[in-house]
Amino acid sequence: MSKTWLKYTLSLLFLILAAWLIGLIAGAPGEILAIVLLACLSYQLFQLYRLLNWIEQKKFADIPDIGGLWGDIYYGFFSLEKLSRQAKRRMANIVKQYRQTTETLPDATIILDQQQQIRWFNRAAKNYFTLVKEDIGRKIDNVIRHPDFTRFLQDGDPTRKFRLEYRGHPPAIYQMRLVPYPSRQHLLIARDITQLVQLEANQFHLITHTSHELKTPLTVIRGYIESLMALEEDDKKLQALTQMDHQVQRLLNTIQDFITICRLGEQNRRIAHKPIKIPNLLERLVQQAEKIVQGKRKIELQIRSDKNLVGVEADIASAFENLINNAIHYTDPETGHIIITWEDTPDQGVCLSVRDNGIGIPPSDLSRVTEQFYRAGNHQDTQGSGLGLAIVKKVMDVHEGTLEIDSVLNKGSTFRCCFPQSLVLSK
Repeated sequence: MSKTWLKYTLSLLFLILAAWLIGLIAGAPGEILAIVLLACLSYQLFQLYRLLNWIEQKKFADIPDIGGLWGDIYYGFFSLEKLSRQAKRRMANIVKQYRQTTETLPDATIILDQQQQIRWFNRAAKNYFTLVKEDIGRKIDNVIRHPDFTRFLQDGDPTRKFRLEYRGHPPAIYQMRLVPYPSRQHLLIARDITQLVQLEANQFHLITHTSHELKTPLTVIRGYIESLMALEEDDKKLQALTQMDHQVQRLLNTIQDFITICRLGEQNRRIAHKPIKIPNLLERLVQQAEKIVQGKRKIELQIRSDKNLVGVEADIASAFENLINNAIHYTDPETGHIIITWEDTPDQGVCLSVRDNGIGIPPSDLSRVTEQFYRAGNHQDTQGSGLGLAIVKKVMDVHEGTLEIDSVLNKGSTFRCCFPQSLVLSK
């Protein structure tokens, strides 16, 4: 291209110079030079007209055989158009492969534009929500009509998982996510969890029924043990009965934890949030804890906020009690110091923190201590069900709160349960 351009420029300069010399010989250099320049301009305009006409008619495969600079320009357009066609074919193949892939996915996939109008959907979405081609261009909340679903769309949080009980034919339960997509669009993904919910419900009923069946004889056994302890005067026998009573109580606590974790994890659980007076609740829990430690640990309660919560009081009490009991179990009876604080947060929420100076948690275990039945490496010798922190995490998830854990090995731990502003009640 650069050589052709140089050759064309030199030819034009030579033509102008020749016209000027001829004009000098003829005695009219200006007139002859103007005629030559006008002819050159007319030629360029004619070639430009041909080029525009060629582009408009899209005759890219039919390149005019004119050579020179204009021939290179035609060939350049032809090459660009060829590359464009190849890119479009590649993109079309990618889109085709993507759609073929999403068509085979068991999860419903719907592409929504900026106005939340349907742009495309796969076969699973068609089957889940009885979509038809005519639904393309309609707003998704006009097709899936549910007030909670509308709020989920308005929220637009890609990390949030929304459960929709769809009253179609047949009824189903879907877990949905809204994922950002190029060009300010969104990808709505729905998974059918109906069978999973039913399985978990059956599992929950089986576990709770079995647990209650176990609790009844254990409670009776403990009653007899307490009666025998009241009558026994022999120290050795009394010590054995005390150990038996302790182990039965441990079994009862484990069963209760098991029932709680199953109840909290039930998918179709209905939650009725009610006002909870948190300062009063904490005072009761601290009084219970002081009876357990019998003066062997220092427990300090700091109420720095008069705000209350709305939620499930039994669940929140269970979470707070587990944190306090953990602090008791993992601190030294002689030097243990536990600080329980209820305070406001900068974002208008509230937090409960339980800080202790106990044995702490190894850094390698911090990410797993909220798993069910998981015990940290330095906690293996301490009695417990391994469900306490799992219960706390479940309670916070149900109440859309967060559980933060900060721990230094052999120096202590701090557990913070933070609740959002939406659950806060001013005094």
